[in-house]
Amino acid sequence: MINYLLNHTYYKLTINHFLDYPRKILGYTAVFLVIALIFNYSLDFEDSIIDSYYGQEIRMLYYFLMYSIGYYFTCFIIARFQKQYSFLREYKFWITSAFGLLVLSFDKSFYYHIPLIQENTSQEFHLILVRMTKNAISLITILLPLFLFHWLDRFNRSQFYGLLTRNTNWKFYGLILLILVPLIMASSLLSDLSNYYPRYKPNQVGDLIGWPSWMVFVIFELLYAWDFVSIELLFRGFLVLGMIKYLEKFAILPMVTVYCMLHFGKPATEAISSIFGGYLLGLLTLFSGNIWGGIVLHVGVAWSMEAGALLQKIKLYIR
Repeated sequence: MINYLLNHTYYKLTINHFLDYPRKILGYTAVFLVIALIFNYSLDFEDSIIDSYYGQEIRMLYYFLMYSIGYYFTCFIIARFQKQYSFLREYKFWITSAFGLLVLSFDKSFYYHIPLIQENTSQEFHLILVRMTKNAISLITILLPLFLFHWLDRFNRSQFYGLLTRNTNWKFYGLILLILVPLIMASSLLSDLSNYYPRYKPNQVGDLIGWPSWMVFVIFELLYAWDFVSIELLFRGFLVLGMIKYLEKFAILPMVTVYCMLHFGKPATEAISSIFGGYLLGLLTLFSGNIWGGIVLHVGVAWSMEAGALLQKIKLYIR
């Protein structure tokens, strides 16, 4: 199995891609990410400052500014050390990238469904419904805007930001997941992760509406998985495949910077690991031309974290 992965074309392309990347671009981007991580977690910037504006439209502006600083600073690093500034003079580069960052900010700050839930359901339903609709709402906040942009921009009408399954090597992704799952389950023992996961919390909603508990659990986890599909569509589909014509192979790095910032509200270990995960998923998308590798791995990792954390809760409960 290991030999198969090491000899696979994707693995060889990944090594070559990394070796071909100018070291100064990687180095300055790494320094910027370290500074951003220290700034966020020392000041609790997202959770205590940006989220203090929850329920206000200005919160979306603050998210947009934060993501824009990360994305465009990385682009300027690329332009500076590649001595290639032509993409910065293309108005479509600015329109496309700004639209993607705006969609992300809109999704992160969307709260309009919360008052509706609070006004029309009993207290017992609030938490579970808020979490479920938070995952489902990306149908409106991400999928719909990207579809409209794709239709208006006429970008490669043969595919929708990598959603076609062509060139998808299911065996390769399955083997990677097989290796990752035990490691992920073990990582659930870390205190900061076990405090955050599982995202599904046992509840009595099923009893209140007359549904089996397992059905509520399955619906929750399916919607949880959909949220990762939308993330792959936006980050790897739009910000990589949609930006290749401007940044070529360097489209991955600005995406990784913003992808790390997306995790600022989560444990620091997850934000740091998202840098490496985002880079690898970006490479899979770049090489295959689709986002299904990212979807398979992302959902697999997320469900493994859920399973590992649930097992820890059950173990503590039995004790």
